Amino acid sequence: MAIEQVCILIGEAKLSSLAAGMIEMLDAKAKATLVAAAWALQSLELDAESLQAVEDRMRKLTKRNFASKDWLPRSDALQLSYLIDTLVINRVDRIRPLLDQFIPKEDAAPPPRAAAIWGLGIFEAGSQDGKLAKKLAERLHDEDPDTPEETIIKYVSAIAMGRILHPTSKEQLDVHLDRPPFPIGLATQWGLQQFASQSDGNTEESR
Repeated sequence: MAIEQVCILIGEAKLSSLAAGMIEMLDAKAKATLVAAAWALQSLELDAESLQAVEDRMRKLTKRNFASKDWLPRSDALQLSYLIDTLVINRVDRIRPLLDQFIPKEDAAPPPRAAAIWGLGIFEAGSQDGKLAKKLAERLHDEDPDTPEETIIKYVSAIAMGRILHPTSKEQLDVHLDRPPFPIGLATQWGLQQFASQSDGNTEESR
């Protein structure tokens, strides 16, 4: 059995006692292995030392990404996205200031951008941050004929807007042309439901 398959099984079985091994694999030479190890970490219970190691790797890849005009190689971009997810799941809010730089579509590949925007929605839930909500609405409505925004970015932007709950986001979600069962339509519908249930204090969690 290939090492990456073992990593996936560890994640699926939530074998948290093997987390240290997954962290060691983040520097593996085999691209499939370093991606699978990062994926597995999302499902494991991590202690403070392990989370610090994940954060260190995330910061290193983020620095590399924005120090170059070119996007990270696909394997590194995927790993970065899973590391961001892991830190957000564990509410490591120290990374919050790093996430805004992933919003512009020119500066990073879609996987880490999607993870960062999802994270912004988690960290800023209920904040009604108007500046952030405006940036996300721009991503949701970006229909540039030459370089349209990625579907996954529009999807997570709508979800994040529904979490942040800035008043202007309700209209921005409502006027989007996509409707269920299209993915973006499902996301905008979920976002609108958060506004509908806001007064009841029953906003949902969605990932």
